[in-house]
Amino acid sequence: MGGHPRDLHESDIDFTDFTCGHKPIDSWFHDRAINCGQQGTAVPYVSLWAEGRCAGFYTLSAFGLVWESLTVGWPKRNVAEHIPAVLLGMLGVGRSFQGQGLG
Repeated sequence: MGGHPRDLHESDIDFTDFTCGHKPIDSWFHDRAINCGQQGTAVPYVSLWAEGRCAGFYTLSAFGLVWESLTVGWPKRNVAEHIPAVLLGMLGVGRSFQGQGLG
C-alpha cells in the first residue's frame, strides 16, 4: 500500500516514468511541478507507493472569489467582499493506479 500525500521535494527520486495518460498533465508534472513549488505559485503533493513509485499527484493554490461575481442566492449581509478559497490546479493518477479509488 501507499503512503499519504506529501509535498513534492526537489530531492525526490526521478519520476520520469510517471504517466497518467494525458500528455499536458504529464508534461506539466515533469517540467514544472518542482519549479511551481519553489516559486510558491502552487504546492505539489505526491502519493508514493512501494519502491517510491508515484501513484499520483495534485496541486493546491491559494485562490479568491469576488462575492459580486457569484450567482448564488445567498443573502448578502455579513459576507466578505473577497471569499478565500483553495484551487485544485492539477491532478494526475498514474496509469497503473487508475480505477483504484485514487483522485
